Amino acid sequence: MKLSSIISASILAFSSLVNADSEDFGLIAIRSGSDLQYAGIFSQNGTLYFGHVGNSSLSGRINDCGQLVLADNSSVVINNDGSLEESDDLKKATDGFAIQDGHLLYKQDNDEFFAVPQAHDSSIYLVSTKRNGNESLSVVIRAQGYSGDVAHDFHATKNCSTSVVGAEMEISSYT
Repeated sequence: MKLSSIISASILAFSSLVNADSEDFGLIAIRSGSDLQYAGIFSQNGTLYFGHVGNSSLSGRINDCGQLVLADNSSVVINNDGSLEESDDLKKATDGFAIQDGHLLYKQDNDEFFAVPQAHDSSIYLVSTKRNGNESLSVVIRAQGYSGDVAHDFHATKNCSTSVVGAEMEISSYT
């Protein structure tokens, strides 16, 4: 009985440290009646844009910390002006991302992103969480699963601990 309790407590302590990420998904703009409809999101010099640029559309997943991690393991950072960029440093990644009803959310239930036209290239739009000027367009980002369906709902648990050493310490404390 005592051994069973120790094993159960050890498994529980370890499982609380296991992170679960969302499924992988593609990022697709939804803006009916505009040239943004079904546009992908791509990176140019580290900044994220909407546009129809060949097969360069980004994909990723949301980790259990609520950070958007791209397929190349870079992560998304939201700057003070609302623009999105990628970073190789996960410590800089912005949290607060989720998936609900096939839409990428940022900060609880907000599925509204903005496409900001670029003066230097009218075929691309800056991805932003803030409206920048009157010409910015409200856009929904669809989390498109690889099966062809939208990605399943996912909300981070904020169980971000990844320390195996901590798990060993917790397990040994039960013995």
